[in-house]
Formats: sequence, C-alpha cells, structure tokens
Amino acid sequence: MTSGFYLTTLVPCASPPSLLFSDSPADVAPVSLRRRALFTQEEEHGGKVTARLVSNNEPVNMGQTLCLCSRGSITIDNKKYYFVQKLDEGGFSYVDLVEGVKDGRFYALKRILCHDREGRQEAQTEMEMHHKFNHSNILSLVAHTFVDRGGKSEAWLLLPYISKGSLWSVLEKLRDKGSSMPEKQILQIFRGICTGLKAIHEKGYAHRDLKPTNVLLDEDDRPVLMDLGSMNRARIEVKGTREAMTIQDWAAQRCTISYRAPELFNVESHCIIDERTDIWSLGCVLYCMMMLEGPYDLVFQKGDSVALAVQNPVTIPQSCSYSEGLQVLLSSIMVSNPQERPNISWVLDQTLTQLGELGNRPIHPGLLYSSQIYQKHLNGLKCSLDNVKGFTHISESDSPS
Repeated sequence: MTSGFYLTTLVPCASPPSLLFSDSPADVAPVSLRRRALFTQEEEHGGKVTARLVSNNEPVNMGQTLCLCSRGSITIDNKKYYFVQKLDEGGFSYVDLVEGVKDGRFYALKRILCHDREGRQEAQTEMEMHHKFNHSNILSLVAHTFVDRGGKSEAWLLLPYISKGSLWSVLEKLRDKGSSMPEKQILQIFRGICTGLKAIHEKGYAHRDLKPTNVLLDEDDRPVLMDLGSMNRARIEVKGTREAMTIQDWAAQRCTISYRAPELFNVESHCIIDERTDIWSLGCVLYCMMMLEGPYDLVFQKGDSVALAVQNPVTIPQSCSYSEGLQVLLSSIMVSNPQERPNISWVLDQTLTQLGELGNRPIHPGLLYSSQIYQKHLNGLKCSLDNVKGFTHISESDSPS
C-alpha cells in the first residue's frame, strides 16, 4: 500500500532552529541545545510506564496542533528518546526522527493512528511481521507499544534509522541530475532486494507492496525492505466470487496501483493468489532502477487504466543503454500470467549470473541451467512450465486441501 503518514498540523515558530530540519543527523545540535516537539500520553501496565509523550511537561492530546520549538520526549519500555525532526507523513500514520538519550543513536518512530479495532489489529499484524524475520535485508523492529486515550489509539513502532533514505529518493536525485544508475550498482541493490524477498517467501509470506519507496538504502547501498503492513500468507485460495471481490478490494487499498500484479486487478472466482505477486512488483522496481520511473507511473498519472496496461508485455524503451542480459531479466520477470512468472530463487540466480558476467567472472556451474533459460527467451521460445527448474507451477494437487 502507499505508506500513509498522519501528523498533527504544524505551526511555524517565530524563529525556528535552523538545525532542526538538517538533512543529516550529524548536523543536528547536541541534545541539550535542541528544541523538540512531541505529542501525547502515557500508558501504564502494573505500574510500569511503557509509553509517554509530553510537551513542556504538559500532556498533549493526540492530533493536537503543536509548535515545533516545544521541548518534548517519549518513553518506550522505560527508555527515553528525544524528538529531532519529522521524516514523513500521510493519511493514517507519521514518522519522526528520534534520538535515544542513553545510546545517542537515531531511530525512526512510526506512529499509526488506529481508528477502530480493525485498524489496531492491522497495526498489531505489522508488528508481528517484523518479529518473524531477523535478516539484514528486512527492517527490524527495535520496540513497539500501543498508546490509548479517550477512545483513540496509536501504534508506535520504533525502527532503525537509515539516513540515506529510500531507493526512490536516490533515483529521484539521479533523474534530477540527468544521470543514471550504473548497471553493477543496479544488480547489487537488486540482489539484496531479492535476498530479503526470498527470506519472506521461504517463511510462507508475501510482501504485497514492494516498490522503491519501501526499500531503504544504507550508506553501503544495502537494501532493506520496509513497510510490512500489507504482508500476509503467500498462498491464498479463492473460492467463489465473494472471496474474489474481497481480495480485489483489499488489494485496491493495500497494494500500490502502479506496482500491483495483474492478477490482483481482476481476481478470478476460483484461483490461487501466491507470492508471485511480489515478483511482478520486483520487476517494476528493476524497471524503475533502469529508467528512473516505474513502467506504469505515467499511465497512472495520465489517468489511463493501469489494469489494462499490465495485461500487455512491458515495453523497454529503445534508448535503454543497459545490457541485453539485464533487459532479458526484466522481461522474464514481468510476465502478466502469474503461472508463467518465475519464483524468487530463479530471479536471484539470474541476478548472480548477470553480476558474474558483468565482472567477467566464471559463472558458477549451478547457474548454467538458468543461462539456458535466458537463451530460450532470446530465441522467443516459450518455456514449458512443467520442465523449467525454478518456476512454481500450481496444479490441482498443489492447492490447499
């Protein structure tokens, strides 16, 4: 889904501190010299304070308008953090940069406004998804809690802060400079994304909202998958029209339209939706790294039908300067029919193959079969799904009982 971030209305100060909105946390003044804004309440369980928000030592209502120069702090699990600056905002949640008082480290505090019991359950599910994975390419969860007051509820997720930002922000900067991302860098980042996605798929889950804004990059260009709020079980058996419409409506709300797999636009009444929805989105991410925009971004911006556009093979502009192997990899991933779409292991193998060829290194023998699949694509041959290693074929016997 498109990450929504809800935030209180911000009122400019008469003389706001210039360092508050510095691009780099290293440029921010020491804790004792900074002014901070914080928002709400405290919650106690058996005498233990699990979460507290104060502003100038006064409790503040959720959603209340605040001056950014007001001093504030938060406490989660008896650890205190100072507010530094706002990072992002949207419809139903917001993200702030905070600093640990004891360790001096920066963290991203994601606060989700839960309008009802269903919203609270969705936030709880997101927390649980974080706890299922301990992987360098999947964003970890440092701490979490719920804050309740007057019938309103917020879920707080304390996450590691990755200063370089999202993959999308990096691509935007390249586009603004009229530059492009080197092929080796594309493949290295893509390999990390595939590795994280493979870990998710191997545990029987699917991300469902993979896109450049949901991939963070650290200073070494290590990609980290974030926003696990749309994750669910990978294989969903659809039995009947009502179930199909329920899943279709859910996808319309939780899966970003220009990165949404074709099978989620018009869900069949009797089918299996599986993790290969992520493979389609993965292809859109690869396209975006190559072209600095998603394959269907312009379609959506024009108001044309993305649902119709995704039914046709992806078009790679003739101006594309990347290798034929990378272009074939992209075409191999973005297949409209999910049963002809490869699984994540195959995509990762292909990525390693391309990295090996790019560096003029000998290809590992285990990847030679995948190279033969490439040749089939180049010759315009249709691969038989029953005989191609690395593809997942769904038959009646594969369906959940």
